[in-house]
Amino acid sequence: MKIARYVVVVAGIVAVLAAIAWVLRDKLIERLSNPLLKDYGITVVDVSLDALAAHDAAISYLKLVHEKGTTIVIENLTLPYAAGSKKSKTYRAKKVSVITSTRTDGEAFEMAELIQQLLSLPANLANSIFV
Repeated sequence: MKIARYVVVVAGIVAVLAAIAWVLRDKLIERLSNPLLKDYGITVVDVSLDALAAHDAAISYLKLVHEKGTTIVIENLTLPYAAGSKKSKTYRAKKVSVITSTRTDGEAFEMAELIQQLLSLPANLANSIFV
């Protein structure tokens, strides 16, 4: 009888924590992602997680801002996250918009660097396919 009560209490606590995490999921993603993206000068300013599956996440809206002002908006992103899988991972997005910042004459245009980083993603993320 005591074991059954213990299991019910633990299950209740887990359910409450899971519900809180789901409600705060977008803020949690921002807080976890921003320190990882800091080295690249990118900040997550808006995100909307729709679903978590066994091997991937469905993100309906993701807005990233580079420290130099460029904004990247990604819509309907499928992001695989299964760790240690030998199977290739497929990244999909329905729409990607890049809004460049204004610049002064003679200043380097950061779009070239952004494109270079994008093209290097398959090499940096082994077993990946970008669609």
